Amino acid sequence: MDILPGDMLHRRKGLVTHCGTALGWQSGQFLVAHSLPGRGYHVSSLDDFAAGHEVYVAHRPQEWERFEVLARVEEQLGLPYSLLTRNCQHGCSYAATGRAQSWGVALAALGVVGALLLVVLVSGR
Repeated sequence: MDILPGDMLHRRKGLVTHCGTALGWQSGQFLVAHSLPGRGYHVSSLDDFAAGHEVYVAHRPQEWERFEVLARVEEQLGLPYSLLTRNCQHGCSYAATGRAQSWGVALAALGVVGALLLVVLVSGR
């Protein structure tokens, strides 16, 4: 697997995808920054990030973007985990683009709004 510093990495985590940002080699280990409940935004080895699952590159920044991506990773190190505002997807999107977003949270919110609209429509009959 060809992984470069700044690459956005994904792997399966139950029904969802877990995201991390590749940092590169240090002390014989390839390191990844990612966010987990109870650990927050932290650095671990690629093996720990993978947790026995296949890891793939979901997004590769342009060469000139890598420095900015890695600088944004460093800004986040040590921040606490929050499912709604600071999960792994927020961390990866912020590192990649400068905007913290989570498509999982957005989809869940859309589902809740859709369900509420359905309840309102059905109860109005």
